[in-house]
Amino acid sequence: MENLFTLEISRALSAQIHEIVEIEKECRLGRWTAADYQKEIARETSLILTAKYKTEKHAAAIAGFITSRCAAPRELSDKTNIYTELDVLNFGVLKRYRGQGIGSALLDGLIKRAVRMRIESIWLEVRESNLEAINLYQKKGFSAIQTRKNFYTQPLENALVLKLAVSDLRSGV
Repeated sequence: MENLFTLEISRALSAQIHEIVEIEKECRLGRWTAADYQKEIARETSLILTAKYKTEKHAAAIAGFITSRCAAPRELSDKTNIYTELDVLNFGVLKRYRGQGIGSALLDGLIKRAVRMRIESIWLEVRESNLEAINLYQKKGFSAIQTRKNFYTQPLENALVLKLAVSDLRSGV
């Protein structure tokens, strides 16, 4: 049994797009193409993180990823601009790696970066039936804000809109 492993959370690279697309397909997240991810990686307002998982027996492989984008720009008194919100667009972990803290580590990495970026809140939608994900988000401090009726298709399902007030975490991160 493999007990020793390392997990590295870092920004996605163009060379990793094919692995990200495969994770998206397995998780049935949406219909993003490799070209969509390439554009997202190049976008200045995007933040895509990957979780590289390595054990004693297996070389490092991307086990999961989270895609987010900055929103709600605001000009500060010194005339610099910051973004106040971060929207999570896609988030997936390969089935064989679930239950090992990878999703939690990806969220932690995103939250730490959001604090450094002076983001005030992180927003996301999640299927109402995805209780595992909802539980993880709630453990990280996300709160349900509203329900979007029939937001998802195939199958048709409502989405819960969740928010994390990052500004409340600044002193603790």
